[in-house]
Amino acid sequence: MDSGWFELRYLVTETMLDIMGHLNHARYLTIFEEARWQLCFDKGFSLDVMLKDGIGFVILDAYIRYIKEVKNRDELTIRTRFSNLEQKIWIVDHEMIRADGTICATIQLKAGLFDLKRRRLADPQPSWLERFSAK
Repeated sequence: MDSGWFELRYLVTETMLDIMGHLNHARYLTIFEEARWQLCFDKGFSLDVMLKDGIGFVILDAYIRYIKEVKNRDELTIRTRFSNLEQKIWIVDHEMIRADGTICATIQLKAGLFDLKRRRLADPQPSWLERFSAK
């Protein structure tokens, strides 16, 4: 079961660059996280809902590939998809794509829901599956 692809537009600005004039390596993670949070929010799983339900989003593993340079004022599309949702540990895929269609970076995460009281991974909940499954 997966969420389907979600897209977020993003503009690279001067404050995100390193000394070589391209996107700083740490900014990739920030941009991907912003896309992930926007997908969560759009699916009805906001920070407020997480706190109310006592469930958080936890990253267990991250594998990033830097494929092509991302430069100042590049217009990007960030694509995000959650899969393996019926399992305790699921996959989050992100792609960073320039306006010309070039894939510049990808990241694959292993993630799950975290029980904020018990401090351990939680089993998938029906509300999670309902919110995130592709429709």
